[in-house]
Amino acid sequence: MLQVTGILLALAGLTLPGFLLAPGDPDPARLQGVLLFRVVSVATGAALFAMGRARFDVPEARPVPWLPLAGVIGAALVLRLIGLDRDLWYDEVVTLTEFVRLPTVDLLTSYTFQNNHILFTLLAKLSVGLFGESAAAVRLPAVLFGVGSVAALFFFARRIVPDRQALFAAALVAFSYHHVWFSQNARGYTGLMFFGLVASTLFLDGLRQRRSHVWLAYAATFAAAMYVHLTAVFLFATHGLVWLGLWLLARRSPGLAATYPGARSLWPLAGLFVGGLLTLQVYALIVPHMFAAFTVTVTHAGALPTVSPWQSPLWTLLEMLRRIPGGLPAAAVATLGAAVAFHAWWRLLRRDPAAAWVIGLPIPLTLATLILAGYPHVWPRYFFQYQGFAALLLVEAVAYWGARLAGTSSPPEAGALSRPSLAILSFLVVGSLATLPANYRLPKQAYRDTRDFVEAQRGPGEPVVTVGLTSLPYERLYAPDWTSVADADELERLERQSPGVWVVYSFPTYMQIAHADVLEATQSRYQQRRVFPGTLGDGALYVFHRRGGATAP
Repeated sequence: MLQVTGILLALAGLTLPGFLLAPGDPDPARLQGVLLFRVVSVATGAALFAMGRARFDVPEARPVPWLPLAGVIGAALVLRLIGLDRDLWYDEVVTLTEFVRLPTVDLLTSYTFQNNHILFTLLAKLSVGLFGESAAAVRLPAVLFGVGSVAALFFFARRIVPDRQALFAAALVAFSYHHVWFSQNARGYTGLMFFGLVASTLFLDGLRQRRSHVWLAYAATFAAAMYVHLTAVFLFATHGLVWLGLWLLARRSPGLAATYPGARSLWPLAGLFVGGLLTLQVYALIVPHMFAAFTVTVTHAGALPTVSPWQSPLWTLLEMLRRIPGGLPAAAVATLGAAVAFHAWWRLLRRDPAAAWVIGLPIPLTLATLILAGYPHVWPRYFFQYQGFAALLLVEAVAYWGARLAGTSSPPEAGALSRPSLAILSFLVVGSLATLPANYRLPKQAYRDTRDFVEAQRGPGEPVVTVGLTSLPYERLYAPDWTSVADADELERLERQSPGVWVVYSFPTYMQIAHADVLEATQSRYQQRRVFPGTLGDGALYVFHRRGGATAP
């Protein structure tokens, strides 16, 4: 069957792309993309044909505790549907207005901005087509990926710890403020987490046992994750490094060879190679556009007048701590949790080195690569996909220290949880659940509340001015009749021509970098009328008003 699939893929790749081009299409980048697609389709088809000749043994699996798992998954779904139709924030508005609204052919054959998480965009477009355009419809794929990642975490975790600990890890993520927030975010980050966990599960299975076609499933998951967002490459680079290390060491270590028999073969390399081919396959039509888009991004970042604080790893760490509901006490608890989780990782390294490195290497690899490459932004969301790994380590740490408190001689990996461990884990789950109301009280960014306030207060002939990252959401979605300005000179001209001016902006950190003149003019000549907070860090909307013309004080 797999060999037939390889042949069909090669044939389809040679014929299908022609239907995506209009007759006489003048875009040379699209023509180059079609050529690349055809070449890669033949290579991928040949690789699948070769993989189809292999057969493996299928191991027995232990029973799954479906009832408690279904309870955790059901609760996760309910929590992610509450308030799903609140205001879209800036990146979500970009997703909807710049990508989801595009014709499908344009989505598949063009790439204008790296903010496009293509697989998520296609699913969001399908959701909007089925349910109509709304914030809830655009966010629905993120919800489903979020719920799916809770289940995927359980199945990944049970490869490493007993089922009861795996259930607690899944529950911690299901009731996590940050995971709920991202599951209601019309972006691909929960999709990254879902596919990353599935791929990591397949990777461990392939190393430990010769399973049927596991590396083909791994390759497909690899490509799906990459089609969501290219930062998935750090996880798969981790997998490659882990396999290479095991392949080299297993030849001299009978213990490692017995624990990871799959590491001694070249099938993991085949899975990574075919995954890379499939990734190139799905991106082939737009690769020429991608190079142009990345060049524009780097050029724009270099043109900013000052060095952005978003490039600092310290800012990233502080932003992660600041976003934890509960303030300093919660941040202190999180820091303590990180310390005990590291101890759990160290213990796991001695027991199951492959799993330990799969869990522990992606974050430092991602951070180091972004810093060394001089990437313009080091956002906390780049590390969200590894939240499940952190939850698993935390549960493992509590299981160990709880057993020590109870004086239990059996290790936590034996299956049972001590009473102190159960009490602490239950407290953490309840405490995590208690943070969720903060996610529901406010939208991510309060665009509609801000608009309604200004419209109720503005006088006749008074324009409303937006600036910076606030302009696009109002121009494209919430208030198309409002005016945007690029600098203080434009704002001053409006002041001379109008009886009064309203200014709305957000992201003050970005304003200080890119629009410092407008920020200074607003704060020196205007009266602040209202601040509309949201759950997005630095995303509150600020409303200022100035009465009178050029002679007004």
